[in-house]
Amino acid sequence: VHAVVGVLGDDTDPMVTVMKLDKAPQETYADIGGLDQQIQEIKESVELPLTHPEYYEEMGIKPPKGVILYGPP
Repeated sequence: VHAVVGVLGDDTDPMVTVMKLDKAPQETYADIGGLDQQIQEIKESVELPLTHPEYYEEMGIKPPKGVILYGPP
């Protein structure tokens, strides 16, 4: 989870800026048990586009701008 905190630069869209965190969460994926497949999907769909947008550019596609999570917390 810490991988994506702080990735957004100063040129970030103002609509996104309001969602920035003042303090990074202390929870890690290790704190979540039994959801290995879901954690992997989150890493691929949320973290990867933010930390490595060049992977998408190499394939000629735009990285996703967000995901919708649903269900109980």
